[in-house]
Amino acid sequence: MLLKILDDIAVKFGEGSRESIEYLGGLSYMGIQVLKAKWRYHLIVEQMIILGVHSLAFVSLSSIFIGFISTITYTSVVAKLYVTPGFMGMMVGKIVLMELGPVIVGLVLAGRIGAKITSEIAAMRVTEQIDAYICLSMEPFSYLFTPRVVACALMGPVFFVFSCLTALLSAQVFSLFAYGVSAVTFYSGMRHFFELKIVFMGLTKVIVFASLNSLAGCYYGYYATGGAVGVGRATRNSVVSSSVLIIAANMLLTKLFI
Repeated sequence: MLLKILDDIAVKFGEGSRESIEYLGGLSYMGIQVLKAKWRYHLIVEQMIILGVHSLAFVSLSSIFIGFISTITYTSVVAKLYVTPGFMGMMVGKIVLMELGPVIVGLVLAGRIGAKITSEIAAMRVTEQIDAYICLSMEPFSYLFTPRVVACALMGPVFFVFSCLTALLSAQVFSLFAYGVSAVTFYSGMRHFFELKIVFMGLTKVIVFASLNSLAGCYYGYYATGGAVGVGRATRNSVVSSSVLIIAANMLLTKLFI
């Protein structure tokens, strides 16, 4: 009985490892093909508006709560060490710019942009529209995948700026009304301990996370099968896998920059 359980565990582990390696290989191959394909700039601009501009309100809304969470975290943990209020701006700024802001934005975009890309391409795959593209000598990478991936990468800095400004402003307002920390004290503390490396680190993370979301969406959408059920399955797998990739990439990038 014990041997059978161990054998089943080994089989499941082997299958999971094989599928993970296949997925990473396929994702890498798709990323290379996306960069090699011809860039059609009018389609890229169109996708920047559809995927990027239309998502800014959603990103800003989530960033408001990021600011609240950062302030509460500081007051509940750091402030117990009897640190002066001037350090609140420094700590909140570092949390928002380095870790919490980019990761939360990446996970939010996984549900907003990644799911949208996957469902669109998967629907085109199961209804044979992508096959029609190929029959008409229209390269799917050039017309479908590259515009979406490049648009998400180019909108990464915009996401980062909107997210950080909204999160820091909401944190400052919340700290003022909840804890009596003035705006001068808050922003002075953040300015005194500001490092350009932190901004570059957060900006890099958001660009990488947005690119991973779009790549995962294109990958699962392109290989979707099984009609409407397959579209739903591909969308679910895309969101889950891109979320895991974001967490792993965040760990690697943090280790690289620090």
